[in-house]
Amino acid sequence: MDDDEKFIEKGIALYEQNVVPHLKNEDTGKYVFLDVKTGGYVMDANQLNAYHQARSRFPDALFYIHRVGYKAAHSFGGYMPRL
Repeated sequence: MDDDEKFIEKGIALYEQNVVPHLKNEDTGKYVFLDVKTGGYVMDANQLNAYHQARSRFPDALFYIHRVGYKAAHSFGGYMPRL
């Protein structure tokens, strides 16, 4: 397993552990920026706002990004079904 795969696995695990238990129905579609070192995160309906909040709170972090209720944070040129 390479470093990218480890990063993704850790991001998914932290998302499931730290974010999912606190989600509400109205959070669907919001963007989560999760610091994989600390497990801290920010969530906002606007991706750019979420990024700026996360960068301010965790200035040196690499972020795992997730969109609540979707398989991916982005879709390129197509339809993105909800989970």
